[in-house]
Amino acid sequence: MTMTARRMISTLLAAGWLAAAVGGCDTRTPAATAAAPPAASAPAEYQNVVDMRLVGHDDLQARSAYQPVIHRYGDRYILFVGHHVGQATNPQTGNVEKNGLSIVDVTNPAAPVYLAHMPPTGAEANGTQHVQVCDGRELAKGDPAKVYAIRTNGQVGYEVIDVTDPAKPAFLTTIAATGTSSRPKSDRGTAHFYTVVARDTLDQEYAAHRQRFLAEQGYAYTIVDAADLAGPGEVNGPGWVDEGSAE
Repeated sequence: MTMTARRMISTLLAAGWLAAAVGGCDTRTPAATAAAPPAASAPAEYQNVVDMRLVGHDDLQARSAYQPVIHRYGDRYILFVGHHVGQATNPQTGNVEKNGLSIVDVTNPAAPVYLAHMPPTGAEANGTQHVQVCDGRELAKGDPAKVYAIRTNGQVGYEVIDVTDPAKPAFLTTIAATGTSSRPKSDRGTAHFYTVVARDTLDQEYAAHRQRFLAEQGYAYTIVDAADLAGPGEVNGPGWVDEGSAE
């Protein structure tokens, strides 16, 4: 799977597109809920998405999403979304907050409910790209009545969050303070990643998000038009990044 494909799946999850599938994770019948309104037809620009349909949507306070994780709370399904570096106004508080962790109730995928945004901790941190959630009963020394999340705090550490009440996430502790980056530099050499993107497609839109992510993380990238390549056998055509020139 290409990086663009993974990015597309993550974004669709974060937008609530795949939330309707969470019911297939368990065979028990959930408590009765209000009937979902009929889903509207997908906009024309999404018609090229195969075997999928638009069920619901949440704009996540206009924050760029990275990693989505869905966790079950009894008969409720809660979506945790890690965000890229950035900032936006939180309508719940009226304050401009650095991008952190969004929590959304997607029990009814046709009508997701935004519960809370938890900004990163400290003045230096920005973004909370990675998040994982588990029940306390799954931990050797966890409180079985609790639900915990671990998240990256910008690029300066990892934190444990109490998300027993998903609408009121609470900081518990820092378990690893890297001081610089949660992705330390490697001495294994330079890695190159390539993605083929078709012009004038939805894939091009998601590729633009990927470019912004790479720039925010300090990575170099080069866009090459296939028309500029001399032929199918060419390896280092115009615009290609030479070995060792990108990190």
